[in-house]
Order: sequence, then structure tokens, then C-alpha cells
Amino acid sequence: RRWRTHERSFPIFLSGTGNIYLDTSKKLSLRARILSGERLELLDAEGKPLKADLHSSMGKVAVPAMETLVSGGACVPLFIEVMLSLLLGIAGLVITATKYERECAAATLAVVAVVGSLVVSLFKQWCIPPTPLRRRLDLYQQELEKAEPNPQPTERGAMRALRLGQVLDLYRFFKGFLQERNMYFMEPHLIRPLTARHKLSYAEVAGPSLVDWFVSHFWGHPFSQTC
Repeated sequence: RRWRTHERSFPIFLSGTGNIYLDTSKKLSLRARILSGERLELLDAEGKPLKADLHSSMGKVAVPAMETLVSGGACVPLFIEVMLSLLLGIAGLVITATKYERECAAATLAVVAVVGSLVVSLFKQWCIPPTPLRRRLDLYQQELEKAEPNPQPTERGAMRALRLGQVLDLYRFFKGFLQERNMYFMEPHLIRPLTARHKLSYAEVAGPSLVDWFVSHFWGHPFSQTC
């Protein structure tokens, strides 16, 4: 979507970002201001720019419907276009048709409206292309399956360890997305999606090994430094 620039801020709702400081809720409300046709600035509830360094590469953004029409230019959601067309059709029937024809046509249009809404909803979901990160995750998932075709649960402890090479492979493959980000970004954006299918730990999915030395690390450090 291209936004029409103006200084006024408006409520914005974020979900599924994997960041507790971004997902809006009853305890957290955010606003946004349009910077350009393709950029929004996140603001706190008082309309002040967020000072925290927050990262996310996933999730959904919801904007109030009226704000979409005001700030989004002439772009009208397909669902609204379908409903307006049906309403115009009904109005035409009311004016020109007989009572019996109006009743039959109204029932038909009601069914068409319900079916049309479902089709539009499914069409929108089907048309949304995967993000660059999602495509990269799918490629790495294939690499993991080649290395460990049938991952199995492993007892917690020394038998469930990752080799340094496995850690470096993960970092190198997603280096362009990670940059200086840390494990608080990696866990929801990389680790959780890669392990969701098997419901196992990452070590079990990648292929666990027996550990000789355990190295602990702070999640807040950039993952590049951890490697």
C-alpha cells in the first residue's frame, strides 16, 4: 500500500511480531505517523517516537478501516467493492422488478454475498507472497531435512548438543537477516519456525551430538559475537 503523507498520527495494531514490546494489547497501545508513501513511524500511546531499538521481521499490521480510506488514497478493499456492487444490484431490483422477482433475487444475492466474501478472503490469503525471510527459512528447512531426515526426541543433557559447525552454518545462512541482532530476535523468527513442524528442540532437528564442553552465552549479545 502507498500512504498519503500527513502529520496526524493514528492507532495501529501489531500482532505476531515475536517481540513483546511491539505486539499491541490492553497493556500496550501504539500509534503511527506516515513518513512517506511506503514508511510508517511507530509512536507510543502519547504520540512520541519510540526510543527503544526494536526489531521484527514478521507479524501483521492492522489499521482502523476509516484511516485506511483516509490515508490510503483511492484504494478500496476488494470486500467493500463486492458488497457495494451487490447493494447496487439490490437497489436496481427494488426499482424495476416485481415483488416475486425481488424476493427470489434478494435471496440469491444474499447467498452470493456470503460465498463471495469467503472467496475473497481465501483469494487474499492465497495471493499474499511469502516474505524473503520465509523463503530463506524454507530453504534451510530443506537443508536440515537432508542432514537429519527423521529427527527424534533426545534426552535433555549432554546428549543434546550442537556442534560449533552447526551454529556457524545457521549464522552464515541467515547472516543478512541477523546483522547485529541477538537471540531474542532469533528465537521467534528462526528457531521456532524451523522446529515447529517436529515440535522438538533445534539441536534435535539439526542433529544432536554428545557434548564435552558446555559453553553458555547471554541472549542479549549479538549472535555474530556469540559465534
